[in-house]
Amino acid sequence: MSIKKENSKADFISIEHDILDFWEKNDIFQKLIKQNSKGKKWSFLDGPITANNPMGVHHAWGRTLKDVYQRYKAMNGYQLRYQNGFDCQGLWVEVEVEKELGIKSKKEIEDLGIEKFVNLCKKRVQKYSEVQTEQSKRLGYWMDWDNSYYTMSDDNNYAIWSFLKKLFEEDKIYRGTDVVPWSGRSGTSYSQMEIIEGRKLTVHKGVFVKFPLKDYKNENLLIWTTTPWTLSSNIAVAINTKLNYAKISIPDGSIYYVAENNLKWFLIRKVIIQDLKFEIENNEIEIFIANAIENNQDQKTEIERFYKKKSNRNKLLDDLLDSKILDLLKENSKVVEKDMQTSDLHHHHNHQ
Repeated sequence: MSIKKENSKADFISIEHDILDFWEKNDIFQKLIKQNSKGKKWSFLDGPITANNPMGVHHAWGRTLKDVYQRYKAMNGYQLRYQNGFDCQGLWVEVEVEKELGIKSKKEIEDLGIEKFVNLCKKRVQKYSEVQTEQSKRLGYWMDWDNSYYTMSDDNNYAIWSFLKKLFEEDKIYRGTDVVPWSGRSGTSYSQMEIIEGRKLTVHKGVFVKFPLKDYKNENLLIWTTTPWTLSSNIAVAINTKLNYAKISIPDGSIYYVAENNLKWFLIRKVIIQDLKFEIENNEIEIFIANAIENNQDQKTEIERFYKKKSNRNKLLDDLLDSKILDLLKENSKVVEKDMQTSDLHHHHNHQ
């Protein structure tokens, strides 16, 4: 029997359409639901896609993985709900509508009318939920597309308020404060997903600044900031009445008032290094390496090879520097007033 040769120039797109047409004409999806209707339930809650634009490749990837799980469970006889979801809220939708209207501030939204703006956001969601539904069908994603849930629906919002009410009645809701990423343009906080998808964390350079105290020789308050350009307009230095402050002196005679915990965490490290202009010479590194070899003769080659790498030498330099700073704090610095009274700090503060 001869083996049929496969066509090396297969039209995959055409084949996909043939499969989709076969499923639709023969009600394959509905037959699967009926076949598993008495099977053990396996509930899959779809994390809703934001109905704000056409799907991207990353959406197709995620939906393909979801489909694989559901198909596997269905092949094992489980009864599934197949309910798709659409996320209808958030800054993404609002920002896109603002772009369409040429709006650049919240005041312009108020001038337009909040209700009108909200309805335009809903209209955008309805438009792109339909687009995404068709894209998902084309992808071969099996869902009960006539039964998708929308986070903007009354059912969803009333369910959330009902849940919050129950929590309130059980004293599980409290008023507090929290630090949240904030959109200055939109005047609202960012959600976790908006941060992950649309923002990136950055590292800002910080500076330590000493404020000499008037009428107190060589005594300084020490502050840290990532916004040094605001220093010229600052009119006060704040203290935390719940913290203990330490008064420390260093070998050059300078005295600093710092939070006691900073002595443990070495957040003051850079300032001390800067004030003392402290550097570890290369000969100290060589002495350390020589001592290491002397104590481990059988590993001489490995030790020499290890410290030839620049990254390893830099790490050693940091370790030696930390050791020096620790010795400096322990031996040369004197904690004169460990539990300094807040009133004393106020007194010094008022004489800046």
